[in-house]
Amino acid sequence: MYKLEPYYITSEVLETPDCMYKLKRIYNDDQSKSENSMEDVDAEVAALEKRQEDILTRLRRLKNEVEILSQKQSADVASLSSSVPSTNVQQLPFSGVIQDIVINANPANPPLSVLILHQLLAQQYKVLAASYVHSSVPDVSVGLRNVFLDNGPVMSRSNYQFALSVIWKNDRFGTSMMLSPNVQTRVYGEANVARYLARLLNPAYDAVDVVTAAEIDHWLDQATQVIHGNNKERAAVLRMINARLGKHPWLVGSDLTLADIVMWSGLQQCKMTQAIPGNVKRWLDVCSQQTVFQHARQVAIDL
Repeated sequence: MYKLEPYYITSEVLETPDCMYKLKRIYNDDQSKSENSMEDVDAEVAALEKRQEDILTRLRRLKNEVEILSQKQSADVASLSSSVPSTNVQQLPFSGVIQDIVINANPANPPLSVLILHQLLAQQYKVLAASYVHSSVPDVSVGLRNVFLDNGPVMSRSNYQFALSVIWKNDRFGTSMMLSPNVQTRVYGEANVARYLARLLNPAYDAVDVVTAAEIDHWLDQATQVIHGNNKERAAVLRMINARLGKHPWLVGSDLTLADIVMWSGLQQCKMTQAIPGNVKRWLDVCSQQTVFQHARQVAIDL
């Protein structure tokens, strides 16, 4: 190709008056371009290096925090496993400090499974139970107001291992549970609250084989459908229950489980104890005859 001499001498320095604003040179020689380009690259590389160092520093900090938490968790698990006694009344594995369990519940649909699990917990732990009425529900039956009055003489709070408080409240989210607002969010749903309470028992409901625990969880999900579902969904669950109870005495295995407790509670809340299949009715009668169901059954009758 032919070569054409430049029209402008880019290296020439022009004197400009001070009263005018300055504009960066549009044209420049190759050397200046190369120098500016290298400076830009160096600045970008330096910025990337700084960003990488910041990320590595954060990763090292997170790694240290995870290691500290892992060591702490291992120590807690070891202390828990070594502190479980074999006596009838167990010692609370929480450093001797009473554990508060606060449950919000709607009096229109009381979580009867909580009352049953309270009876089971009281057989293994020292449980201080009380009920309160929130201002959002001025009209609460006497039975729900005094739902825990038959627990015997009340001792000093320090003599108990659990403090179970049920607050009758008009909460649109239904039953919920709070243990410590500093370390957790609220647990919603009667089935999930029952899961937690049942894990405090010895043995816990999911401490058996994995298959049995999965079956219990399946029926707990079906109980949630009964409590919160529509008529069509409830009818479908009833058919499943009837088919299961046609071959087995209980929903899971050959004995009463958490699945039976929560499902019984759901059917009672939805008033589905009259026009039901024969197998389900027989199962409801057997559940109601259990000692731990007596108090919850009386509350259900008063609804």
